[in-house]
Amino acid sequence: MDGSSLDDVVQLLEEISTGSLSIDKKKVTRRSIASAQPMVTWKAEFPNFLAELLALEGRGGRREEGCVRCNEAGKDQYRCRVCMGSELLCKECIMHVHESRPLDIIEKWNGSFFERCTLKSLGYILQIGDCPNGACKQPHQSKLGFVIVDIDSIQEVALQYCGCRVTSIAGTSWEQLIRKKLYPATTVEPRTAFTFRMLEFFHDLMLQGKVSVYDFYHALETRTDGAAVQGVKDCYEAFICVQRQWRVMTMCKRGGIGNQPSTTLSDVVRLIKRL
Repeated sequence: MDGSSLDDVVQLLEEISTGSLSIDKKKVTRRSIASAQPMVTWKAEFPNFLAELLALEGRGGRREEGCVRCNEAGKDQYRCRVCMGSELLCKECIMHVHESRPLDIIEKWNGSFFERCTLKSLGYILQIGDCPNGACKQPHQSKLGFVIVDIDSIQEVALQYCGCRVTSIAGTSWEQLIRKKLYPATTVEPRTAFTFRMLEFFHDLMLQGKVSVYDFYHALETRTDGAAVQGVKDCYEAFICVQRQWRVMTMCKRGGIGNQPSTTLSDVVRLIKRL
């Protein structure tokens, strides 16, 4: 902003303080100042901004004890840190709402503050496969837990594969994961997977911001457990391999390799050499 514009803003502020402006002109002037000097207007509202942020760390001023959806009182209250708003829901409602968002970050009100929990601890099971309505008659549960690395957290989930159809139709475990946009760390009994959106996001950050694998992954660890008290599973070595595989897959798709059934690894090598 040049000197003349700044002088005009100062003059307008003085006129507002002395009451020499009309009401209509005051409204227009305040809007002009807010757009020209946003930090000035924010400074005046700073205490209110801080109060709103602090309120969201707690119950947000809500005193009701019941679920806002089913209206039943006397139940534990949960909320999601990812969804817009901060509705307090009961266990059944929070699980129902997140059937299609199993990786959201859930918190439970313990009477004094919100503590971190997971949908797995509430009994939620992520069923993959192409069964109608996700109802598999013979589910096959993943052994020893399953970890999914998403764009803002690293979570352990209870995961079940489809086992009611032959493998040639339902697909192997890693094929079922791919079809759900989960990239497996291994092809034999995978126990770790990375969401497609996380891999796409990291790929863009790496190209545009030169973000390293180490910095990105440990930022995810910090977002998941900043105090390092929850014992988050270390998936760093798996991420190193997977992000390299993802980069090759992306190059193959953009290079037109894979559209022909006769595509071989040598075709991929030739593409990489041309880059």
